[in-house]
Amino acid sequence: MLSLTCELTCVSIIVMAWLVYESETLNMKYAVNAETGIVRTEDGVQYSRAETELLTSQGDEITPGLHLVKKLFSGVIVGSEEKDA
Repeated sequence: MLSLTCELTCVSIIVMAWLVYESETLNMKYAVNAETGIVRTEDGVQYSRAETELLTSQGDEITPGLHLVKKLFSGVIVGSEEKDA
């Protein structure tokens, strides 16, 4: 007979609030973590807070093409630096 003993000394539970929305453009649900700003789409793609801030500051939205590229390459969206000519 196998006997298992478990001693619990300290348990920390972190509750993160995820808000769920529907994207008509992407035709899927996505969740936003209220604490971290991370966005996760229904198909498993994750956008960092920096990525979403960059997109919203440009007035852009996540288009199906951009989303597909991020999904296929698991890349990170970065801004471009325009240099004076």
